[in-house]
Amino acid sequence: MLVRQQESVGYNHDETMDAMYCIDRVIEEIKCISAESIAKDMEDTSTDMFHQGRHSESLMIMEQRVEVLMKSKGEDDPDTLIAQHNMALSLSKLDRHDQSFALFEKVLMKVIFIMGEDDSSTLMAMHGVADELRYEDSLTMFEEVVKRRSRGFGADDTDTLDTMNTLACVLSNLKRHDESLTMLETVYEKRSRRLGDNS
Repeated sequence: MLVRQQESVGYNHDETMDAMYCIDRVIEEIKCISAESIAKDMEDTSTDMFHQGRHSESLMIMEQRVEVLMKSKGEDDPDTLIAQHNMALSLSKLDRHDQSFALFEKVLMKVIFIMGEDDSSTLMAMHGVADELRYEDSLTMFEEVVKRRSRGFGADDTDTLDTMNTLACVLSNLKRHDESLTMLETVYEKRSRRLGDNS
């Protein structure tokens, strides 16, 4: 049809140009939908592998997923940043802590700028950075994440309790056992109340 239109009214005619523009837009939308579909499949596969302990394979797929998302959505898109965060988790599981820390930190700086300091994505990235620090250095950051999550999402929020649990482990490793035990008891009580005694 487009070829006939070009032959009848000419290549540079407004109607031909409009039709070509519409076709280009449809092609771009199809590419975008395909990229998102591929990225979703990659996310599902890499997550399954991560939970099976197949971290090297998971990391390979995550790296490809980040590339797909960067091309289709851009490097500052929340999905791209979450994918990079997950990639940093895999690096950490493979004991590639320098790379993991650098990626967590990069994601954190971007998320703070894009989403704000108290956004859940920012706090997730802060938790990731703190996980890669030595216990003495991570303590302050974990305390800050607990404070912000409690303030923004509630003291009984699942993510707040997860960070409190991690903070209790850090306190224990720093030989601050009484504080650690008190915090673990608090986490247990809150989870029991929230989820029931089967938690």
